[in-house]
Amino acid sequence: MKISKDALNFNKEILFGEIGAMLGAPFFSYIFSKFSLSANTFATLTVVGVMISASVFWLFMRIYDKTRNGRIEKKKFIEDLAYLTPVASLLAFLIYYPTLFLLSRYFFENNYRVVSSAIFSQMTAFGFFLFSINMYRYLLLKLTGKKL
Repeated sequence: MKISKDALNFNKEILFGEIGAMLGAPFFSYIFSKFSLSANTFATLTVVGVMISASVFWLFMRIYDKTRNGRIEKKKFIEDLAYLTPVASLLAFLIYYPTLFLLSRYFFENNYRVVSSAIFSQMTAFGFFLFSINMYRYLLLKLTGKKL
């Protein structure tokens, strides 16, 4: 199976967003664990940290990739976002965030350290999300010919 440069860039952008999430989850978790030791609050703030930092890092890399390749057309960029954002958000809310929330709460309740709880749950949730978003990208390409 041949992997295209577009597929590599797509996954690099997702991975860069995940790097942002990996930085944001423990940061938010650690900072807010100083104010509350509730497992639900901890898990919720882990998810919030991921949402904010992953979005910022992903968008930065997406713009960087498109400008670096000289392919940033405002209309095309917005069209790509229209195909990607709703599905990515749906997958995040159905798969990624629940996995992250439930695992981080589980680890925290079972006396794992705050940062390791956030990181372990983050890695697992990202694996599920990465598989799902790539399946969407593949199906979109096969059914419509649309490349993201």
